[in-house]
Amino acid sequence: MNQVTSASNDAERIRLLREYLSGLGQTHVALRRWVDDARAVIARLANPPRDTAIERVIARADVRRFGAFGHSMGGVMAAELCLTEKRCAAVLNLDGSPQYGSMIDMPLGRPLLMTYSARRGRIGASDVIYRRAASRYYRVDVADMLHLDFTDMALWPALRDRKATGAPPRGTTASTSPTRFTDMALWPALRDRKATGALPAEQAIAVTRTIVREFFDQELRGRRSKLLNDERRLAGVEVKRPLNDSNRRHR
Repeated sequence: MNQVTSASNDAERIRLLREYLSGLGQTHVALRRWVDDARAVIARLANPPRDTAIERVIARADVRRFGAFGHSMGGVMAAELCLTEKRCAAVLNLDGSPQYGSMIDMPLGRPLLMTYSARRGRIGASDVIYRRAASRYYRVDVADMLHLDFTDMALWPALRDRKATGAPPRGTTASTSPTRFTDMALWPALRDRKATGALPAEQAIAVTRTIVREFFDQELRGRRSKLLNDERRLAGVEVKRPLNDSNRRHR
C-alpha cells in the first residue's frame, strides 16, 4: 500500500490497486461470502422472529432506508454491499483498506465516510476509489489510534490479568484454563504488541462512537453534523470533507 499512497497521480494509484487486488483471489471469494451473509440478514428484516428484542428494534427502524458500516473487512463489505442494495443510503468504513471488490469499477452514488487509523502506508489507500464512486466522500484521519482501537479489543487487558490463562509459566504444558492450550497464552497486552495506539481505550471508543453517530445522523436523519461541518473538533481527529467536492481540510 505504500506505493499506492505515495503515487503521484490517480491513474498510477488505480493501476497499482488493480495489480494488488488481482492477486487476492481468495479475499474476493471471502468478501462475496460476507456480502451474501449480510443480504441474508437484510432479507429477514421484513419478518423478524416474533416476540424478540430484534423485533422490537426493527419496529422502531425504517428498513426501507438504512446505513451500513463495519470495521476492517466489515467496512469493505459494507461498501461492497451497498453497491447493489438500493435500501442502503450511506456507508461508513472503519479502517478497512484497501477497498476490495467491485467498487473500483462501479459507482456507489451515495455518501461514504472512511476513517483511517495511523497505520503506516494505509492512510488514503482507498481515496482514489471512493472519490470516484461516492456522491460525497468524507475522510476522517485519527492520529493516535491503530486498527484495533475501533473495536472493544482496545479495552482488553492482558489475558493473564483477565484470568483467561492459568498460572504455569509460558512454554509449559500444564494448564488451569482452556486458553493455555492455545498460542493465546503467549500473547502480551495488545498495547505492548503495538496493536493499539496511544489514545486511551475509553477515549478511542468515544471517538469511534462520535464519528459513527454523527455521520449517520446527518445522512439518514437530516441532523447536521457538527464534526463533519467544522463546528466541533476532536483532538487528534482530522476531517476532510468532501474529498470529491471542495477538498477543504479541517483540524
